[in-house]
Amino acid sequence: MRDMATASLSGNLTRGVELRSTPSGAQVAALRVGFTTRRPDGNGGWADKANYVDVEVWGGHAASCAEFLCKGSRVLVSGELDYQEWPDRNSGQKRSALRVRAQTVVFAGGPARGDSRPADGSTPLASDESAAFGATSEPSTIGRERASADELPF
Repeated sequence: MRDMATASLSGNLTRGVELRSTPSGAQVAALRVGFTTRRPDGNGGWADKANYVDVEVWGGHAASCAEFLCKGSRVLVSGELDYQEWPDRNSGQKRSALRVRAQTVVFAGGPARGDSRPADGSTPLASDESAAFGATSEPSTIGRERASADELPF
């Protein structure tokens, strides 16, 4: 049996999607997902802790993320953990990062990107009836309340 490490995340994008292409022409989108966990604070109460995870999305899914997601968009991500090592350019010391290589990204709501709203005024992101990549070629246009990026904690 093959070893594997999987991750499932639910949170908001903490910055805009960074889309780039590899020398071979493959598209890759970099996302950063922020979410909060609660832990005992040692005084009988609970404290919130902000967490951030870098996510890579490849291929046509990368282009969809860049088109429809922006800072504050709510996403559900599932994929494989990907550990990477490289030498630091300046010091030569070994650097490392653990990322999620997304297999699915669900657009779960949040602010819509720029002027990409459909003519009917709805938001081009799925609501709780989220549209996963591969499940539909068009994101859902179910209307909902919108929060400005300034109102989000990330």
